[in-house]
Amino acid sequence: MCGIAGIISSSPLEADDRRAGQKMIQALRHRGPDGEGTTERSTNSAHLLLLHTRLAIIDLVTGQQPMSNEDATLWISFNGEIFNYRELRLFLEKKGHRFRTHSDTETILHLYEEEGIKGFLRLRGMFAFALWDEKQETLLLLRDTFGIKPLHYAVLSHRLLFASEAKALLLHPAVPREIDRQAFHDLLNLRFVPSPQTLWKHIRRVQPGELLLWKHGRLTRRECLTLPPFRPTHYSFSEAAQEFQSLFQKAVERHLVADVPVGVYLSGGTDSTAIALFSSSTPRPPEMAFTLGFGDERDEVEDARTIADRLGLRFLSTTLPPNSLSEYPDALRHVEEPQVNILQSFQIAAVASAHVKVVLSGLGGDELFGGYHSHRWMHYLSRFTPLSKHFEGTLARLRRLLSRSQSPFSPRGDLARRGCQLLLAAGRPEEAWGILRNVWDEDPAFRRLVYYEPDRFAPALRHLHQTFADRPPLEAAFDADFRFKLSDDYLAGEDRTSMAHGLEVRPPFLDLDLVAFVRTLPVEWHVSRGLGKSFLRRSLSRILPDATLRKPKWGFTFAVDLQWERSIRPYVQSRLIDEFLPLLEPVRPDYIRKILDLPPSRQYNWHRFFLWMLAGFVDWYRIFERE
Repeated sequence: MCGIAGIISSSPLEADDRRAGQKMIQALRHRGPDGEGTTERSTNSAHLLLLHTRLAIIDLVTGQQPMSNEDATLWISFNGEIFNYRELRLFLEKKGHRFRTHSDTETILHLYEEEGIKGFLRLRGMFAFALWDEKQETLLLLRDTFGIKPLHYAVLSHRLLFASEAKALLLHPAVPREIDRQAFHDLLNLRFVPSPQTLWKHIRRVQPGELLLWKHGRLTRRECLTLPPFRPTHYSFSEAAQEFQSLFQKAVERHLVADVPVGVYLSGGTDSTAIALFSSSTPRPPEMAFTLGFGDERDEVEDARTIADRLGLRFLSTTLPPNSLSEYPDALRHVEEPQVNILQSFQIAAVASAHVKVVLSGLGGDELFGGYHSHRWMHYLSRFTPLSKHFEGTLARLRRLLSRSQSPFSPRGDLARRGCQLLLAAGRPEEAWGILRNVWDEDPAFRRLVYYEPDRFAPALRHLHQTFADRPPLEAAFDADFRFKLSDDYLAGEDRTSMAHGLEVRPPFLDLDLVAFVRTLPVEWHVSRGLGKSFLRRSLSRILPDATLRKPKWGFTFAVDLQWERSIRPYVQSRLIDEFLPLLEPVRPDYIRKILDLPPSRQYNWHRFFLWMLAGFVDWYRIFERE
């Protein structure tokens, strides 16, 4: 894992570019503490500064970057891992290619030489890279299918700047720090900013699987690596379970490829236990397991310890302290966006990085196998979709009436109101998905409560229109979670919090071949019998402990109702006082105060997450806009 960055211009590089380049390397050094490199290339129409910081995991001796091919006509700065690089190397050597290193990075160069852009379809791994083709005078930027590794860019007239993290781009004096107010609104609704936006108006993210090409001063985009489609086949359940176990074993083995020690994140739940168990039968199994407790009724440390002892793993755990949010600004500096799950990831990564350079994680299991409550609700609602189309006019009138009928601050009325909205959205799966994710901006009553100008922003769910258009609701919900929530929230936070400590996190459930197979199964298999992950649980019923399979899903997240008075409320109160309200000028202060004054109740958790996002935005502004 590494940090990549660069500047390409249609005119000669200036002193500001080179000074910014050095600062960019310094800003990304936490991603690559084992080394750094710079190369500068020029042609008639392009002038390139290519930068790299290295975390050495594969080929510790000869894998330095930026790396070139034999005649220095191709150059690459690469972040990530190619897990099938050995197979690709054998294929390329048979084609006559000669390798100078043992790294996975060099495989990409020779693959591009052999097959061009279509060769990237062969890659199995997690990656973001910049590849310079000097003969074509073209720079290529590419992210993996799921967006596991990040890549940001800014277009400034004749220049293109790019970097693993946005903070590196801000070090160039030509990059404006203007806030994207629409992204601010999306953050308050979704609790993450959807790609390609960031909180900075002039900085964008390369989207998962997207290929950007810069040639002759122009930027073009194309979809390159696509999410495997749903293509149901006619497996019997036993055949599907057997094939899944075989592919999952291969996925885990791939993700263990490293020349350094590897550990596992272990919660004692189905996903992480499956990874730990399957990895224990590989030639080089992990030796250590790491977990984090919350110090409340949902603590899973002892469950994880039981699994670790059974598998012979050395076990290390840590618990969030009562004042844990005092460290939130430090985590936020790395993640560059307020998110509610970053603190726990930040703290467990600090523990793990003291012992290993790589850990396996269960990320992606919920999205792949239907682990969220929203998946089961979407399955139920989809049964009413054909009928609801005949009554859309009536349902629309009822939705408008409901938006004016109840106070959102009645302890019983709030949940009832949202429940009614969900039922009335049975024929509008995109809106139903938003309600299940606590998106509020399509509710006119809440818009009026939150904002002085309720029509100022576009709907936060506008990114989902194409995902849900004319598709089965449950399939569309799976895709929405994959394309947005997983990539822009969970994976983004996991990458930044781990790389803050020089730790690489690998998610075997996001092995491309495994995902492609699972999406050939009937999607209803995952939510049958009223259980999430029904297929996964039944497939592993003879392998995983019964206690693990029966265990309810907690999620690796703060229970805001349990942590509110102990840590979250003091944090929110200290940020959202009157002197900071001008920064939050679209938001009504009386709305903030009403939430702070609400009585204890789990029914108000999503209101409190809203305040957490606001408070985090204040810290974000302090960190990045006032430096």
